Amino acid sequence: MIDLARETRRLIKVPELAECCGLTPKTVYRHIQKGALKAVYVGPFNVVRIPIEEARRYVHNVPHNGDGPDNGH
Repeated sequence: MIDLARETRRLIKVPELAECCGLTPKTVYRHIQKGALKAVYVGPFNVVRIPIEEARRYVHNVPHNGDGPDNGH
């Protein structure tokens, strides 16, 4: 698992952020679609990446209750 506090890359992958939050990548993608998490699309294939500062903000604000780790909502 990556350490967001020490991470030096400017962008991280969705599965990396999901692991940090105890969520599935599907949930993280859903939060991107809802606008709860900002992402950028990189390269000719529009690969999704999350800016590190946005990832740090998200980790502190991610819901861990009724909208938590893929409870079907």
